[in-house]
Amino acid sequence: MSRRGELLALFPDLSKIIPALPDAELCYTLKAVGLGDAGWIVSNATSEQIKSCVDLDAWHDHEPDTSVFGHWVSALSDCDDNALAEILRELDPEVVCLWLRSRISVVLKQDDSDFEPPERSQTLDGQFYFVANAEKDDLQELLEVVRILFQKDYWTYFRLMQAVVWEVDIENQEWALRWRNGRLQDMGFPEFEEALGIYAPIKKNSRDLLPEDREPLTNEWELPVWLPSLTTSQEEDQNLLRVINELPDNRRQEGLLRLVSLANHVAIADKLSLGDSETLPRAMKKAIDVAGKGLDYLSRLHNSSQSDIIARAGLVHLFRIGNELSTNAGQVRDEPTDREL
Repeated sequence: MSRRGELLALFPDLSKIIPALPDAELCYTLKAVGLGDAGWIVSNATSEQIKSCVDLDAWHDHEPDTSVFGHWVSALSDCDDNALAEILRELDPEVVCLWLRSRISVVLKQDDSDFEPPERSQTLDGQFYFVANAEKDDLQELLEVVRILFQKDYWTYFRLMQAVVWEVDIENQEWALRWRNGRLQDMGFPEFEEALGIYAPIKKNSRDLLPEDREPLTNEWELPVWLPSLTTSQEEDQNLLRVINELPDNRRQEGLLRLVSLANHVAIADKLSLGDSETLPRAMKKAIDVAGKGLDYLSRLHNSSQSDIIARAGLVHLFRIGNELSTNAGQVRDEPTDREL
């Protein structure tokens, strides 16, 4: 990952390379290079890619991380003014407003001849006056962003200034979370409440049941990363991955999508940082290890092949069984008894 910047520097025209990168791959690459040094890459990215990077990296739990968002805004400094204005226009205004409010207070000039601008305030238009929340914050980068919006996209500038004056943070956080959740779902990540379902307790009669019909794959999505070929070994905790790799060609991709979906559930439920390049491998390993325990349990219980179990039980069900086996050993047997076999 750390060498991606060196590799990209070899290409003469990044405008044809960067827009083709999957969104998460771009995010990981920019962070590996360092946001402060990645302007030459960012300036070739699309506004949709930047929005996805912000969705992945500039959040903490269920709220925008305005400090990290500020680093992403700084990374846009190498973009020309028109491109920067377009990107800021495409970003969720609620997130931009929260970032502005974390740095400045804005006062709208009243239609009053006695109006006096706040102390230490600055203005671009004689209508909105802004003051740094921290006395030693010189606002240099922020003022440059506001200036560009004022000159290139006055409506977005006006909308944001009004928002800083009047809007309520908690409402902006709720709306921003709603927009982000929708986009993350398009990348295959579930909402938090849905993701927690993989850890829901499972009753014995439900745990041991094997459906008669194969569970359908409800949808497909464009993967946000390049997924390399998954290698397998003969180790016991690799059973699940080995079985998926041995599926017929027309079923292997479906099995892979199911596995990626389960890993995405793990990442969201465990509150892993989606902007970290190690998150998907960590979540994938946990999905394989835990669901593999459930696969082994049901395969021995029903005396069925593991490929048949995967097709009929579904990976989420296997994960829930494996989680019970791992965390509740006193209540759930590690293996079926001879009578059950």
